[in-house]
Amino acid sequence: MDELKQAGIINSKNRFVFTKNKIVIPVIENSRIVSLRARFFDNGQDNPEQLQSKTYTYPKYESLKGITGRFFNADMLLIMRPGERLYLCEGEFDTMIAGQNGLKAIGLLGVSNYNPEMIKRLRDYDLFILLDNDEPGRKQRYKIADIFRAVADKEAKITNLPEGIKDLTEYFIKHPGQATWNPRTTD
Repeated sequence: MDELKQAGIINSKNRFVFTKNKIVIPVIENSRIVSLRARFFDNGQDNPEQLQSKTYTYPKYESLKGITGRFFNADMLLIMRPGERLYLCEGEFDTMIAGQNGLKAIGLLGVSNYNPEMIKRLRDYDLFILLDNDEPGRKQRYKIADIFRAVADKEAKITNLPEGIKDLTEYFIKHPGQATWNPRTTD
C-alpha cells in the first residue's frame, strides 16, 4: 500500500485515483513508462459534468506525478530526422489519431502544459502546431509559435481545423478513410 501511495495510484484517503477515469494512458519516454494519465469515462459519459448524481467531484483527466515538462509520444522524436514535418497536438487522443492517419505527432498533456525547454526540443523539425479549435487552443498556439521562433530561429506553422470541427479526433471521425490531409495554415 505504501508503494501505491508513493506512486500516486492510491490517494491520501486510500482511494484508487482512477475510479472514474477509466481510460489509463501511459506516458512513455525512452521506451519507459514515466507516468500515467487517465481520462474520465463512466457509463457512456465522457464528461464528469454530465453525471446525474455528483457525490464526488471527478476531474476530466487525472494524472500521476511526472507529466510536467513531458510530451505524449515523445519517443517519436527519437526516430525522426531533422527537417521532417512534426505535428504538435493537444492531448493523447489527437496525437494517437494523427499517428493512425500517417502524421508524425507528439502531444501536449494539457493545452498549457509546456515550457520553453520542451519547445526547444522541437527546433530541428518542420513544426506544425495543431491544437484544439477552442479559445485556449487558439491562445496557446500563438504562444508556442512565439517560443519556437525564439528558440529555433524559424517559423512554426499554425494549423487550422475547418470551422465547426472541435479537434483533430473529430475531424478524422467526420472524414474517415481520408488518404491524405493537407492542413490549412495561417503562418
